[in-house]
Amino acid sequence: MKAYRKKNHITQHELAQLMGVKHFTLRSWEQKQAKPPYNVWRLHKHLFDDSIKLT
Repeated sequence: MKAYRKKNHITQHELAQLMGVKHFTLRSWEQKQAKPPYNVWRLHKHLFDDSIKLT
């Protein structure tokens, strides 16, 4: 997610809004403190490029 965000010049707050989550939730995913639920990946797969794996 961070790579997508940086590549597209989007802040954590902006991406969190697009995904419908709190910015601190997105931050924890980016810092690998937590993993996003599969349904989040599935709903927002169109946002990310092929470099992000679902593992």
